[in-house]
Amino acid sequence: SSCASVRNESPLNNQPTIVIDRLSIWTDPAIQNNGDIDSIANQMLNYRAFLTKNLFNDSSSIPIQVVLYKNQESYSKQQKTEIQSWAHYNITTKTVHVSIDAPSQVWQHEFIHAILNQKNLRYPFWIHEGMSLLFQSIQPTDLSFCKVDVRLPSELYRFRNHLLELHKPIPIPEQNRFGREDIFSDTVLSAYFAFFLYQRQQLIDLVRDFNNSNQSSFLLLLNGNYQDLKKLETEFYHWLATDQPLESSRNC
Repeated sequence: SSCASVRNESPLNNQPTIVIDRLSIWTDPAIQNNGDIDSIANQMLNYRAFLTKNLFNDSSSIPIQVVLYKNQESYSKQQKTEIQSWAHYNITTKTVHVSIDAPSQVWQHEFIHAILNQKNLRYPFWIHEGMSLLFQSIQPTDLSFCKVDVRLPSELYRFRNHLLELHKPIPIPEQNRFGREDIFSDTVLSAYFAFFLYQRQQLIDLVRDFNNSNQSSFLLLLNGNYQDLKKLETEFYHWLATDQPLESSRNC
């Protein structure tokens, strides 16, 4: 999937097809089956509830807007995207755009962007991309993260050796300059770094603490001791060279 974008576009200008518990869905008129719309709406409600409870210990309903397209062709035609994709999250309009036949991890990835953005506009690029890639494949249940196996998408495994060779410095750039040439390696690095913190049981605390802090993410992570940055970088690359990044993990 493509990720967050800042293109100027408006959701369909008419009233949403469905509004349930602050989830607003506009649908492509070409979608004939209302059952499909109801089904994905329920999945979206469950996933939002699961994420907000586990990430923020929050039971309130975060408002999310979604535009559903009939298929990938319809989505691509209306979005005029430069890259072939199934979905994106528009930062400006705070709207997830997705094809109704996209795999669930595609819209779940964009939902994480939407939830983080609604919680705090300051969340940095690496938290957005790291969390979205890490949690996009979780099946929403009533369970806590303690009972759910979390793992990186297997498509990222082949880039691990490249990351080890690149040895990009930590901290990862906070800004989301989507035009940068190194955006892909930063995105992959963000996913591995987020999982590194998750296995150390630091990621969720960081995401929650950041929501109530004015500090940068890495200053918060290091408890204000920026001189510990090199040590953190060394520990991360040592971890990256082991098999731990390829394993699943529970946050207990």
